[in-house]
Amino acid sequence: MGLCLLQVLDGDWRQDLGLPFPASMRLTSVERQRSFIEALQPAGLRGLFTGAGGLSLSYKKVAGLPVYHNLGLVSSVSQLVNLVRGMQAIHRKRPLFLHLYILAWRLTPSALLEALQSLGEAVCPVTPGQLLQLIAQHEAGGREKE
Repeated sequence: MGLCLLQVLDGDWRQDLGLPFPASMRLTSVERQRSFIEALQPAGLRGLFTGAGGLSLSYKKVAGLPVYHNLGLVSSVSQLVNLVRGMQAIHRKRPLFLHLYILAWRLTPSALLEALQSLGEAVCPVTPGQLLQLIAQHEAGGREKE
């Protein structure tokens, strides 16, 4: 990719080029994902969350690590609840792994708790690292993904 680790972690160079932060980190090309993974795996990289969101649910393995295309960007309780419920209705097979970008300056911890309570016990919040681990365990179990 031609970027050193510092450039990847430092967003200033993208702003200097006029690139929006999420667009420059989409890493949609498998070649770029592989290069990124191979460069950072020795430092402990366990997977990638890529994309600025969208309504397609997808994850795969690249160079042995899970790569998850982010599902969407949420900035309100209703948006979060509707997006999760919509994905639950479309994707009936369980477990269903969802990763959402949460705009922390718009959705407070209290609001997140409200959304989780609205969704009920069928939803279990986890950290990004835990999500990658759950996906890897699921994949290792040989079950089909949806």
